[in-house]
Amino acid sequence: MKLICSIKPRADGTVIVADAGKTYAFTPTGDGETEADVPDALAARLLDTGNFYPSDGGAPAAPKQAAAAPVAAPAAKQAATRKAAA
Repeated sequence: MKLICSIKPRADGTVIVADAGKTYAFTPTGDGETEADVPDALAARLLDTGNFYPSDGGAPAAPKQAAAAPVAAPAAKQAATRKAAA
């Protein structure tokens, strides 16, 4: 699958991705973007990062949002809640 990379390229104009002992060079397209053809399994993982998108004109993928961690109430508030419930 051909992907476009939104990561700022190195001084030579490329972005290098390594996977399973192979490297893939995202090279300049002439439109100010870098593009490479990568295996579908790697493409799926790269798309999940939010730094890559399909070169077929698809919009950049939004990065996945991590679930918010539960926020513990301050100890004083917890104690007051327990006391009021008793």
